[in-house]
Amino acid sequence: MDDKTNELIIREFMNSCYKSDEGKPCKTIFFCASQRHAKHMKNIFGKVYPKLSSDVQVITSDMARSEDEVKRFQKESEPRIALSVGMLDTGVDIPEVCNLVFVKPVFSHIRFWQMIGRGTKNLESCKHRDWLQERGKHDFLILDFKIGGHSNVKYHDIKVGAERGPGTDVITRIFENRIELLDKPLDEKQKKIVSNKILYSIDNLDEESSITREMLPAINTIKQNSFRLEKYVRELKKDIVPLIMFTQEANPNVSAFILQTEKLFSFVLDRKFDEIENMRTYVQEMVENVLRKKDSLSEVGNNKDNLIKVLQDDFWVDLTFDDVEFMIRELSPLMKYYEPTRKKVIQIDAPDLVLSRDKFTKKIKEDEQLKDFLESNLLIQNIRGGKGITSGEIRRLEAQLSALRPELTIENVQNFQKIDFMVFLLDIIGMTVKQDPKAVIETKFNEFIIGNNIYNSKQLDFLLMLKKVFADRKYIELSDMARLPLSEEHPRDYFQLDELKSIVDKCNAIKVCC
Repeated sequence: MDDKTNELIIREFMNSCYKSDEGKPCKTIFFCASQRHAKHMKNIFGKVYPKLSSDVQVITSDMARSEDEVKRFQKESEPRIALSVGMLDTGVDIPEVCNLVFVKPVFSHIRFWQMIGRGTKNLESCKHRDWLQERGKHDFLILDFKIGGHSNVKYHDIKVGAERGPGTDVITRIFENRIELLDKPLDEKQKKIVSNKILYSIDNLDEESSITREMLPAINTIKQNSFRLEKYVRELKKDIVPLIMFTQEANPNVSAFILQTEKLFSFVLDRKFDEIENMRTYVQEMVENVLRKKDSLSEVGNNKDNLIKVLQDDFWVDLTFDDVEFMIRELSPLMKYYEPTRKKVIQIDAPDLVLSRDKFTKKIKEDEQLKDFLESNLLIQNIRGGKGITSGEIRRLEAQLSALRPELTIENVQNFQKIDFMVFLLDIIGMTVKQDPKAVIETKFNEFIIGNNIYNSKQLDFLLMLKKVFADRKYIELSDMARLPLSEEHPRDYFQLDELKSIVDKCNAIKVCC
């Protein structure tokens, strides 16, 4: 294929593909004709869409560390687009893949269906919902480009579903969602909030653009009737929506936060309490991430009270339109400071996680498979016998529990059920909690790690933060030193690597439960 054909393929892909909320393509596999073809496609991606350079990666068997690149594609946000020859056809489980692009003919039925299988994993299998379009996965997209007149879809007799429109960018989806709100039964105050948002976007259209100038009569008509936009829904969709994609795009994390959080307007109107609870999890995870920077960024520190406000249970009781607008107005600008972490809490939409803590614990206790596990497990027996378990052992126990019930991880129990994992564990095995587990860990940390050693102020600041993180998470790894929140204290500036390894080893030797 010549450069022009490859460029047209890439442009069509970018126009049609599923995109995540920050505007990047969702996880995508290009099945290329050859290793040379894959490398050539990457070069053309770089010329046509230079901002995507870090999101496009060739993954072929001839490249060094190809297995490492496959793992990176599986586990990291970048790259989003894998240009593959053979490596990703079969046997690789990447549930978040939403786009499959065929730029070569495939004649083996078995091989073709194996390749299609890369996109068939459902939402429940996805660990990284922020890589998905609107944090959901209802289907996946196949783009089959005819090579030499050969159609893989026809050759393998795939039943084609209803044709979907081009992928829509985040800013346009936000605008479309606001238009949809105009069709709902809004009171005057609610209508004013929604109308002002729509008008703000229209006011920010580039009137110097030839495309916008052509639509000035429609724009002026809508502005003149700003007090009754609900009468102009059809015109907004037909004439204004196509212009929105040309407006200046905000920070992708800000746009993604607005897109998700504004869904609460509809949830409030329709009284969809389960949906509100799910969105609460998303909002609070974003806010907690940003709040970590309150001491290092003045803009975050100055808004600390607003950030903390949405972490309180009372804020979410009888959530109102004004509460949602407060989050958009006050919090969305701060989302430019959001930084995804590798150890991000996984949202699981299982019914258990929206139960009260007591109901959740009761349901776990009634699980017959778990009962048998708790009776026979050696680590549980050590806890019951008063021997306690170390940090490394609790990680093993966590892995065993989550294999039976995926939601039974330290992070999920503590973030969704708002209960310390050790308190929860002792409760389900029928033991009384005599001491606060966090306090026990902190006391032992003071004794075995801080002790009588002499540290300068920076070293001590780091150790005090490490103590809090360890007491909460129950484990620490050396790699955590390079991740938030510990990386904020720059431990490598004040400790040698061997010293940090020693500290981690001492942490992992502490009995986290006695």
